Amino acid sequence: MQGWKVGRLEGWKVGRLRGREPNIFVLRTPHFALRTLLILLPFLFLSSNCYYSTSASALPSTIKTVAIPLFQDETFETDIKEQLTDAIVEKFLENNQLRVVDVRDADAMVIGTITDVREEALAFSQGTINELRIWIVVNVRFEDVGNRDVLWEEEELLTFGDYGVVTGTETDREKGIELAVSKMADEILNRTISGW
Repeated sequence: MQGWKVGRLEGWKVGRLRGREPNIFVLRTPHFALRTLLILLPFLFLSSNCYYSTSASALPSTIKTVAIPLFQDETFETDIKEQLTDAIVEKFLENNQLRVVDVRDADAMVIGTITDVREEALAFSQGTINELRIWIVVNVRFEDVGNRDVLWEEEELLTFGDYGVVTGTETDREKGIELAVSKMADEILNRTISGW
C-alpha cells in the first residue's frame, strides 16, 4: 500500500501508512477527490428541487384566448390609443400563451383607458432643454369574460420614454412615445401572463 497518503487535517502531517487500511482522511491519488466530486455532483443538482418556470400558471386553466379592444383615450394625444392597442396585441402575439381573438370569441379581455400623457425635462444645457421624459398613465384591467371576474386591475399604471431634443420637431417626441408605449405593452403582458 505504498500509494496511500494521509491527507492533512488540523495539523496532521502527510506520511506513509504501514500496511493497514486507510481511514476516512486518506486519499489514494489526487484525482480520487475530483472523481468522487464528479460522481456526486449530478446527484446534488437532481436532488435540489428548485427551478424557475415561465409558464402560464398564473392564468386560470379556462382562459386560452384574449381580446384586446381599442383602448379609450381621455387625452388630446393623436393616435396614441391606436399605437398602444397595436403594441399590446403585438406583444401577446409574440408571447403566444394566449391566442388573440375577436371579443365575441374571447375567454378574457384586456380593457384600458389612457388617462394622461405628460412630460418633464431631464437635462438642460445653457438654458435649453436637451432631454425630456414622457409619461403614459393608463387604467387597465384583465377580465374573465365568462364569469365577469376581474383577474387583475391597475389604476394609474405608469411607464415612460426618454428622448433627446435633436430636431426640435414632433419627430423627437414620437421616439419617447414609442418607448413608453412599448414599456406599457410589456407591463400589461407580464401582469396578465405572470400575475405580477
